[in-house]
Amino acid sequence: MTRAMRVALLVSLLVTFGAAGRAPAVVVQLPNLVPQPPSDIDIALADDPRQGLALRFAVTTRNAGDWSLDLLGFPPRDTESAPARQCTLWAAPYLCSERVEVGDFVWHAAHGHWHFEDFALYELRSLTGAGEPDLSPEGLVAGGEKVTFCLADTEGPSGQPGALVGIYTAFCPGVIQGISFGWGDTYTKDLPGQQILLAGVDPGEYALVITIDPDDRLHETDEADNWSWTTVTVPELP
Repeated sequence: MTRAMRVALLVSLLVTFGAAGRAPAVVVQLPNLVPQPPSDIDIALADDPRQGLALRFAVTTRNAGDWSLDLLGFPPRDTESAPARQCTLWAAPYLCSERVEVGDFVWHAAHGHWHFEDFALYELRSLTGAGEPDLSPEGLVAGGEKVTFCLADTEGPSGQPGALVGIYTAFCPGVIQGISFGWGDTYTKDLPGQQILLAGVDPGEYALVITIDPDDRLHETDEADNWSWTTVTVPELP
């Protein structure tokens, strides 16, 4: 565990359980997760080459809220999952007063560290006559599987106020994960899971749709901006 993570964990625990018998004044604030449109889109071999070609892409999730997404957990070494608890009440930035259980940390063998379960949903959908994603059940062309994430500060603030230092590291030991306010978390196209298999997909134009927190387990100030999309062209595949 890095020094920044140890400090964040200690502060979080101290304030959660109170200091000197006095509870700090509580400010109710939550994060606001906003996925950016998928980028760096390519067609390449799937994670398992036996599955053929896949649409591969990068995804950046930004925290546009005024407070951090902060998940705390203590995954045992002898199991593959453990509860994740989100900070929902703050005394001050990084000073947590109350947590609620929002899901699980799970061990991701391909990445070699803990992830927050079912954080994102990737879908390839047909386009309506107006050029928008067809969100009906019939509009789903491929994908539709939920993806786990190691939540970390990888992209600093860009044109908006944010934390000067991102305290959530990319090592993801499962003790504390999150996205600082104003920061973003980017998953590049080469990482396992950043794909939609193209077997059986006809050539044409489609919508590549990204949905963050598809089960609405995380507490946010705005749930309506948890998705984004862009058009992609699937060529005739060999």
